[in-house]
Amino acid sequence: MPRFDRELWRKRAQERAGRRQASSLPQDLAAVESIARAVDWCRRSGIDVAFDYRTGGTSSGDSVTVNSRLAPERQLHVLLHEVGHCLVRRRLLESRFRRGYEERDPARLRSTAHRIDVLFEELEAWHEGLRAAAMAGVDVDLDRYNRTRSEYVRGYLKWALRAPGYEGGLEDDDPGPGKRRQAASRR
Repeated sequence: MPRFDRELWRKRAQERAGRRQASSLPQDLAAVESIARAVDWCRRSGIDVAFDYRTGGTSSGDSVTVNSRLAPERQLHVLLHEVGHCLVRRRLLESRFRRGYEERDPARLRSTAHRIDVLFEELEAWHEGLRAAAMAGVDVDLDRYNRTRSEYVRGYLKWALRAPGYEGGLEDDDPGPGKRRQAASRR
């Protein structure tokens, strides 16, 4: 999997600016430098960083992968968020989310508790990503970071609430007390 290459990322930012009328080159180049600082901090902290063209962003253990086709600032935000997941795991915060990503019981994977723990861990990882940025000496535009966070978390909210198109085939076995009463009153 490709590793971060500052010069390649700078070249891509310049090519991207050339394809657009309103140039974001200074912002993109600043984001590339921030990515370089974050990747360097990750290396010193024992977190492996890779880039690919398939994922939005993923993490497993002490490894993160970020889609290099995202705009540089978006790559930075996703990188920080995925590093946030690593920090959550390292700080044993996942014990707070024991029914989240670490859940393996098929019945519990269909539960609302599982969905809420996943959502909570996602929010915590965005927060931990800001901590990682501070430790790495990376300046983050908080408004833009929060906008990225909102876009990503929106999908998890829809999934957790079972909005149409976000069910993912996961349904509660137990409809819960309120739904049992409604079903009983229809009989």
